Amino acid sequence: MLREITEALEALAAESPLVLLLEDLHWSDFSTLELISAIARRSESARLLIVGTYRPVEILAKDHPLRTTKQELELHRYCEELRLKLLSEENVGDYLVSRFSGIGSRQFGALAPVIYARTDGNPLFMVNGGRARPGRGGGACRSWFRPTSRHSRDDRAQSGTPEARRTGRARGR
Repeated sequence: MLREITEALEALAAESPLVLLLEDLHWSDFSTLELISAIARRSESARLLIVGTYRPVEILAKDHPLRTTKQELELHRYCEELRLKLLSEENVGDYLVSRFSGIGSRQFGALAPVIYARTDGNPLFMVNGGRARPGRGGGACRSWFRPTSRHSRDDRAQSGTPEARRTGRARGR
């Protein structure tokens, strides 16, 4: 079956370049990883690019199958990892302005320092934190300000270092 799928992808790529995007590979099964490996190891040249995404922290376990597959493909130079950097505060502001353009985008852009401090520039946390949560009220921004412990954000900001008071973050976050 792997050979047939590989040949089918090569046939599609012969007509025009093909990009195969596979997200969240940290949740992939053995069959998917075997397919990726088989495609990468093919001897014929093809106009085929596989882009795979995964969360590095999810594959830290020694026995995670993606970690083993990735290491083997890198060893033979069949793949290359491109690590994404965290967003800067300016990047967060740019995202907010573009995401909420036309509905007070400047006001949302002013939230960039708070959201950056809350998410540490992690795009996944930033985007997911800004999504509305049905039944909780407050719309899109309330979840960025939700306390992370039984204490309120204000209580946490009153204790700790000057940095914790400035950003509302405390140890043990």
